Amino acid sequence: MAFGYLQHCRRRACQARWLAEALVWSNYYRVVMPHRRLEHLLPLCRPRCSSSRADVSGISAVVKRLPSWVTGSSVCLVRSLVLASMLRRRGHDARVIVGAPRRREGAFRAHAWVAVDGAEPAVDDYVPLLLLP
Repeated sequence: MAFGYLQHCRRRACQARWLAEALVWSNYYRVVMPHRRLEHLLPLCRPRCSSSRADVSGISAVVKRLPSWVTGSSVCLVRSLVLASMLRRRGHDARVIVGAPRRREGAFRAHAWVAVDGAEPAVDDYVPLLLLP
């Protein structure tokens, strides 16, 4: 019983650290993004440690919960940049992909998502336009 509670406390502490880091990165991208080209944003992240696949899912769950008032108007782009930055710092090959809908209806819109360690999530309704290094 005590071991389970200890695991729970460690997991909560990790999530709190990840959330703090995600808030820092999202504020960084909201300030820097208007002044830099997209392809020059991610190379600033250098790996500092390695992590497991469980960390990848935990970090992405934390980043998905970032409220829109933190990420600004381009929610998916900022969340993708934050997630890729955090995963790259942990040694994963994370790349941001920007795409447009397959069928254009109305005004132009785009979406951003992250491919981690070569595994690209299925985003069937979008065609990739830009892969950030």
